[in-house]
Amino acid sequence: MSNSTTYDQLIFKASHNSYDRNEKPLGEQLTFHPNDPSKCGCLGLELDIWRHTSPYVPYEQMDKGFFTVAHLTPGSTTLASYFDQILAWNENNPGHYPVLVTLDIKSSGGGFDGFQDEIDTYLKLYFGEALIFKPNKLLYDDQLTLCENVIKHGWPTIDSAEMAGKFIFCLSGNKDWKKEYANTNLPVRYCFSDENKSDSDPNVVPPTTGNIVFFNFGISNSNRGVWMNTIPPFAPKHLITRTYVSNDETIWNNCINANVSAIATDKLSGHSWCKVSNTSQYTLKTQTFDKRSLKNKANNEYRTSNATEMQAVYESPRCAFIFEPLTVNNEVVYALRNAQNSEYLDCTISTMSTKVIDDCQKWRLITVNADKHEYYIQNVKNSEYMTKRASKLSDSAGSDEVYIIEQR
Repeated sequence: MSNSTTYDQLIFKASHNSYDRNEKPLGEQLTFHPNDPSKCGCLGLELDIWRHTSPYVPYEQMDKGFFTVAHLTPGSTTLASYFDQILAWNENNPGHYPVLVTLDIKSSGGGFDGFQDEIDTYLKLYFGEALIFKPNKLLYDDQLTLCENVIKHGWPTIDSAEMAGKFIFCLSGNKDWKKEYANTNLPVRYCFSDENKSDSDPNVVPPTTGNIVFFNFGISNSNRGVWMNTIPPFAPKHLITRTYVSNDETIWNNCINANVSAIATDKLSGHSWCKVSNTSQYTLKTQTFDKRSLKNKANNEYRTSNATEMQAVYESPRCAFIFEPLTVNNEVVYALRNAQNSEYLDCTISTMSTKVIDDCQKWRLITVNADKHEYYIQNVKNSEYMTKRASKLSDSAGSDEVYIIEQR
């Protein structure tokens, strides 16, 4: 393991509907085979869960049959029986890489009422609280949402005490239940929640706030021209993406190229292409983050991490900005986050913001000369333009307002 590798940097194989695969028990799906890296080697599992309400004592007593695992109907196989398989593998593999366990909520009857305590009680009793990496490990600043914390602070390294040998539970499926779970006293919760995203909507962009940091895409080859552009921006914000129905070589390789975190597939064995590395259960995301410099053409000076200063020589990360795509009335615009201080340029231009609050932190790029990467940079809120003066904006665009925007 690399001491500097953080969880959000990983690309790894995951099994789709893990309970329904030929590779059993679940520990086999988690086992990496150096002589055949395309055989299993998953760092992600998925279990479809159904609730069967019965009397229980929160965090102290609950029947094993309270939750079962099945696809189309509830069935009678307990969730605990699958936990037993995972725990047996864990016992034989101490210090393993973090494992993502997606719990796809199939239930809808009875409403959300009490679900947060029910699933957490079950996890505590039949899995073990000590083995779970909880959302509160990422709540570094209690004044910020989970998403804001992750964007600002990122994730721990995978060999840290917080993550080595641990499991990350993420609720999927029933969109109302998982959303309410994420917003119900999150600091004490055992699970994360994901949000489904369309693979065909070109306006999908990473969020800047809220309590969701996992994003789930059902993808197809026919829409690759869209999702291969919308998924990559999640990576520089340290957000975790998961794709499913990743069942052929083309779509698999495209997921790796798009910096997908967890690539969920039904093809766990017998397909030589179904691997992320020849030597490990993970590979690293490519550093093709949308990081750029802003150099004014009139004075050849770069904007910096200090809102009121520009400088003649490019310096990284001080003069680098992460371009975070957002939408305003179906128009793609950008929040410009400095790579050094993680603060955003805003409409006052003499100060910077710690988060995207409103249109003040959003900017549109207006092409002047695409071949030379020349643009006007216009604030969405006040419609004023960045100019050669660091602490001023202009209400009109001319030669002093042209910026050369270069990939870094």
